[in-house]
Amino acid sequence: MTQTRAAQRYAKAILEIAKEENAQETVTEDFKTIHGALQNSPELRRLLETPVIDERVKESLLLEIFAGKIGEVVARFIGLLTRKGRSADLASITDAYFHLLDAEQNTVSAVVTTATPLSAPQQQEIEQRLSAISGKTIRAEYRLDSSLIGGFRAIFGDTMMDASVRHQLDRMHDTLLQGSLN
Repeated sequence: MTQTRAAQRYAKAILEIAKEENAQETVTEDFKTIHGALQNSPELRRLLETPVIDERVKESLLLEIFAGKIGEVVARFIGLLTRKGRSADLASITDAYFHLLDAEQNTVSAVVTTATPLSAPQQQEIEQRLSAISGKTIRAEYRLDSSLIGGFRAIFGDTMMDASVRHQLDRMHDTLLQGSLN
């Protein structure tokens, strides 16, 4: 999702408020809840992006939707956001918040794709290797793709590492084609 300057500013502000109020863990969990709701509900995203719906109505609906699921700090933040006419930016603000938090904690998200499920020790070994390469703590999400045949593919930060059998076979195929053309 594209992050605007406003989203960056709001994310930085809520992160600072969370620290000041010693509520960083709660705010982070609340933002995970909001992020999940926005990812899973196109209707909610459309509601926030629709300019014809009054901001007070949006605020009321958001607070009703998240009642009992978010704390006071984030509820106040949602109120401020909607009153400022920035409810449509909520998704990009949550993304910016997590990016700022990751940078502060020297963490990077990784998507690791494997052909078969990995055991916990295997996951830990991959995360340690990626951490050594990136110099950051790795927070990995694991996915399955049987077309990889074996090995893994990892995307973290601006880096893609392809250690899959499929990739090695493709490279071997390309090398053999190049040899037959010369």
